[in-house]
Amino acid sequence: CIKGKYHKASPGPELGKFGECKVYEKNSCCTPEFTVELAATRTEKLYNHTWDLCKNLSRACERFWIEQECFYQCDPYIYKYQHMSSAGAIHGVPICSSYCDSWFDACKNDQICVEDVLTGYEFNQHGINSCPVNSTCQTYASMFKNGEGLCNKMWNTSYTYSTDKSVCMEMTYKDPTA
Repeated sequence: CIKGKYHKASPGPELGKFGECKVYEKNSCCTPEFTVELAATRTEKLYNHTWDLCKNLSRACERFWIEQECFYQCDPYIYKYQHMSSAGAIHGVPICSSYCDSWFDACKNDQICVEDVLTGYEFNQHGINSCPVNSTCQTYASMFKNGEGLCNKMWNTSYTYSTDKSVCMEMTYKDPTA
């Protein structure tokens, strides 16, 4: 597992203990406590981070945000993409183009104020994120243009849009041993 705040040292089962991310219960890198808190407050108490600073996200768009959190925290296979200089970060994870395109379609009419959610927000003295003073809320369609723009830009260099189905990953867990 990668070395993040809510990651376990190594993957393993957590059957019947998860609040969110249930697709990872059989083999997970995240703690049950993380998934329970994600189900209750999204990332507001986990990171003092709010996803919908412009206006409430549509249910479909919010689902993709939750899947991304589950993927980053729980997926036992992304350790291969751990960032070399930042232990809790990932770099260049190839996300299937069809998944990126579906994420964009789900969120295209929702609004966001930064292109890069890892580095674009401002944070107050309590670590709570906010839109930068010079930013404006825009639709995802305006900000990212398409699924490729969303996957390549929204999470800094964490993800890349990939058309190579032999190597790309989706943020919906599929057990390769099943």
